[in-house]
Amino acid sequence: LGPLEHLLKWGATVIAVARRREASWKGLINVAHASAGSLIFPVPSELSIEASEEQLACQAGADLLMDAPEIAAWLKIAISEAGVAPTIGAYTYLDGDAHVRVNLACDAIIREVPPPATSLAYIQSNSMVYPVSEQARAVSLRAYDASKLRLLGFPKNCRLPWASAGGAERPLANGAEGMCCVQDGIVNVQGPNYALAKSIQLWRAILTHSRDSHVVSSNIAPAARSASVVGGKNKNAGTIAAALDGMTHFKPLCVFEPETVSACMAALLVYDLCNSSISLANPLELSSRQAFHGGTFRLGIKPNALGPLFVLYGKLFGAVKLPQP
Repeated sequence: LGPLEHLLKWGATVIAVARRREASWKGLINVAHASAGSLIFPVPSELSIEASEEQLACQAGADLLMDAPEIAAWLKIAISEAGVAPTIGAYTYLDGDAHVRVNLACDAIIREVPPPATSLAYIQSNSMVYPVSEQARAVSLRAYDASKLRLLGFPKNCRLPWASAGGAERPLANGAEGMCCVQDGIVNVQGPNYALAKSIQLWRAILTHSRDSHVVSSNIAPAARSASVVGGKNKNAGTIAAALDGMTHFKPLCVFEPETVSACMAALLVYDLCNSSISLANPLELSSRQAFHGGTFRLGIKPNALGPLFVLYGKLFGAVKLPQP
């Protein structure tokens, strides 16, 4: 879902770090050739300056889990030679605890490359807890009241943020914006490592923006059928793929193809960098204020409670077919 291909097409200079995978680097080099942008990437120092593109693709890349100190040192040099204030984007995903470790590696590198004008960029998951507007909560409550699932004890999605000892909700003022409301999008099947990894990104984004006054683009992306989620070594890939198909039966949820999401998130990134002065009533609104959430903020039932139904509908009925233009 990262913005690399779109940024290259739009003429950006991209300094890319990814694992050593020859096929992937061949594809990226070809994209760079066909674009208006420039691609900079790490290769071993002993590689000849006259190396062919095939040799470059074979040797390109570095491992964030194994080479973090070397990557940080190389980035400082690459950024200095580029001569412009960089935007550092962390677009990583690995399965299990490796997801946490690679995010810690990214965070350590970010802290090692701290020019005053540096900005940060993340793509946040909609499977976290975020503040939402009163309007979104009102729509969510109407959907909940209209759902027969509430009669079976399914929990509502959006609520006020505080509860008394007896469980009653209490409002929390949110300045001129009115009441602060909360949407709990955490899904158990993604596991604690996923939630922790995304929380690391979220808090680094909030600290960098609210405490350090740097520009941060941290936007929520909707559910998408990306390769890292529905394929690869993800042990839950089959279940998640079925759940994504099943989600399309529950309005207003939408599931998108990764190419669509990538283009939209790249556009939001550029918008954020060009419109850096924003006012937030709550620091957590950094990610939710212009969320491309795919309907989760206005869903009546809590997503985690609907998880088994998502999988069941996906396995029985597949995805809802979209109308053809």
